[in-house]
Amino acid sequence: IYDVTNLGNVLIKELEKRVEKNN
Repeated sequence: IYDVTNLGNVLIKELEKRVEKNN
C-alpha cells in the first residue's frame, strides 16, 4: 500500500528541483 500523501510530497519536491534548474 502506497502512502499517497508522502508520494505527493516527493513529486512536489522533484518538480521544485527541476524548476530551480530551469531558472
